[in-house]
Amino acid sequence: KRKIAFLFLVDDHITHEVVWECFFTNAQPDEFSVYVHQGLGKQIRLGSFFKARLLPPHETAPSSWGWLVPGMNALLRAALVDVHNTKFIFVSASTLPVKPFSHVYNVLTATESSHFCITPSNQWPRQGSRLAIKHHQWVILSRPHVVQVMGSGDGYRFPMSAFGINCCEDELAHLAAVLGIPNQTNP
Repeated sequence: KRKIAFLFLVDDHITHEVVWECFFTNAQPDEFSVYVHQGLGKQIRLGSFFKARLLPPHETAPSSWGWLVPGMNALLRAALVDVHNTKFIFVSASTLPVKPFSHVYNVLTATESSHFCITPSNQWPRQGSRLAIKHHQWVILSRPHVVQVMGSGDGYRFPMSAFGINCCEDELAHLAAVLGIPNQTNP
């Protein structure tokens, strides 16, 4: 059966933990999996449901605001182990589910697509004729795209220095891993 992997990136707690526990209570255990990556060196404050799903310290990666890709990739690497995970959703510590689990499951498992919220093109970093398509960091990836992102191990890292830019790799890396860095077609 297809499963959705919920990938929580947290500093030290999940703001609406009780709401999330209720959300998962309404799901079949074979329809989802949960993985939690905590901030390194933080004292974690989680209930038993989420604490049991923490990545072991040796599987975590340093991450901080604007530089979450290593932690995101650590979550992807852990979730790929379960061959039934077909969709991978990044969730922040302050996110709230607004639809019932059954709705989320039915919508996401109905297609093989990944989901990105793309920013307006005037916000995309450019270097000569190359451009980087900027997106919101809280994406939903299909299993084939996760395999592509992870490549041979640690996962894709956006070549920030090639663009000479100072911005959040979190908003560039995963789509660039899937699509590459295209040449600008409309100057």
